[in-house]
Amino acid sequence: MKYPILTACALLLTGACGGEIEPNEEPVAGTHDHFRWGWFGVDHNDITEAALNFLSEDVADEVGDYNEDTDGGSTQYKSKYHVDNCRIQEAFDSVRERYKTVVAALDPMNRQGLNAKKAFGTITHTVQDFFAHSNWVEAFYPSMPLLDHNAFEFPWVATGTTIGGMMVLTNSLPSSFTINLPSESRVPLVTPAGSTATIKGLITGTYEDNEESSICPSGASIEHGDPFFQGDYETFLSKDDPDSPFHDEARSMAEMQTREEFCRLARLVLLRYGDSGLDSLIDVFEANRAGYEAACPHDRSVVTAVLASAIW
Repeated sequence: MKYPILTACALLLTGACGGEIEPNEEPVAGTHDHFRWGWFGVDHNDITEAALNFLSEDVADEVGDYNEDTDGGSTQYKSKYHVDNCRIQEAFDSVRERYKTVVAALDPMNRQGLNAKKAFGTITHTVQDFFAHSNWVEAFYPSMPLLDHNAFEFPWVATGTTIGGMMVLTNSLPSSFTINLPSESRVPLVTPAGSTATIKGLITGTYEDNEESSICPSGASIEHGDPFFQGDYETFLSKDDPDSPFHDEARSMAEMQTREEFCRLARLVLLRYGDSGLDSLIDVFEANRAGYEAACPHDRSVVTAVLASAIW
């Protein structure tokens, strides 16, 4: 269920937040090979450090390690952590749950900094994988917006709903909808029953090694692809390899969205704990306050406006 923003704010203000993540005890990154091309100088850690360059070098690297850790251990083959197999709804739901964990861990009265950094590291991984493993970039190239979002809630989607004007596709879409994947395209076109207008379809690559099977529509299914394959990249959807089509664009969007997610986190802790919450966030992540404010210039005004509307 998607809650209205003020309901979500009320939950945060009353402290009714929980949630669990499955972090691994030690970083073991590199086994899933999503955006993991360190020998080319491009990987999840690089993207995270570039996006969060207002954090201390040590903490940015630590968050990047927890990001990469998501590619191993108990989360390695879970599609909700990597947005594989068209399980976009599960991935987005999981990100929202992990935000609850991060916000709770930043409680100034009971701060758990390590848990906050671990949970946020997994969030950045899933967010970055969305751009690498979906056809979002191809659909919007050359103008690529951030994921639709409100100030506090990571997007909610389900089969047949739209985000950014794209329809989320799975095999449970009613059969009355016609899906066509044009030749040499990665963007399916969907025609609702009784309509002549088409809508771009949002999918992610199929990855058969994951614990959950693909729920992509049979008429709009593209393999994630072997990251070590050196042949025809046009047949694969993933953009993990620097040589794959749209890799640079996916990396750029992943970096911008990662920065936005830190801003979202700051708004959430401001909303729930006030200035002491922001102080806790700045301290745990060793953020340069001026650098954070430059990266997230509207956080305080957005929170103030929401609180005012809730009171009046």
